[in-house]
Amino acid sequence: MTWGDFRTLQALADLQALARETAPTLGQAAVRVAAKGCALEADEDGIACLEAAELAAADPEALGFVAGTAILLADCLRGGLSPDSLAKTHASAEAYAGVPPHPRAVLLTGFREARRFAHQPGYDVPDPAHLIATDRQAINDALVTIARSLTQDDLVQISRADYDYGAEEHLSALKDLLRTLDDGQVHARDWEPWEVISLTSHVPAEPWFPQTTALMLLDAMAGTDRLQKMEFRWQSNATHYCAMPEQYAAPFLAAFRHLYETVDDWDPYWEYQSALGERALVIPPAAPAFLKGARDA
Repeated sequence: MTWGDFRTLQALADLQALARETAPTLGQAAVRVAAKGCALEADEDGIACLEAAELAAADPEALGFVAGTAILLADCLRGGLSPDSLAKTHASAEAYAGVPPHPRAVLLTGFREARRFAHQPGYDVPDPAHLIATDRQAINDALVTIARSLTQDDLVQISRADYDYGAEEHLSALKDLLRTLDDGQVHARDWEPWEVISLTSHVPAEPWFPQTTALMLLDAMAGTDRLQKMEFRWQSNATHYCAMPEQYAAPFLAAFRHLYETVDDWDPYWEYQSALGERALVIPPAAPAFLKGARDA
């Protein structure tokens, strides 16, 4: 299989996960097809699933509308669906207005990737807001809580991370940064304290790895990650983020997903395109608490 880039791979993984979750609305053939990654093959299950998916995807009122659309798009991104079959999905972005934020973002991102990677024309350009399922405020609140768990002794040790160089200046800047965290906004952009924050957020063995990672993610989500440091960190430390205790893993994974959703060219594996399928680790779905609408539920 040939991949366009990480963003296509991520979109496919999200469609496959959504298909597994919703396939029962299309019947047992769809359940079995979704379990195999949504590969629509010329066998009994594949034919039955294709027929059911095409019917459901053409009708926004159908029970299996989300599942059918997800399966057809996933198979398209795998390179296995004909343009005629994809054309039976609903082309208007308005058809997805009533779909909850998370599945809507997955489906509309899938259409975007189908247009871009699979060269499928004829679909509305979605409202950018409909491509975002994560709740930035909820993520910010969790990250700020983690960052502010640093003790005075922690700050002293972090300030010395650059071989004690400029430790006093780093310490003062760290204290100022934590005092001025306001609704997840990161205001300081100077060498102090960001050099030591960067150093201690790159090595999972550091005792302050969770707190300095939280600061780095707050910075990136504020749009000031000019050096794309969080792309590099996902490439280097994705397995560590996924394996962290839930109190850290959930907001961190949601924050990385928010970057993927909001930064058009966010791609941690851009230099590994020829081996993308072997190297890339996609971002798991965000925990429900960090999805839009969770606070209103």
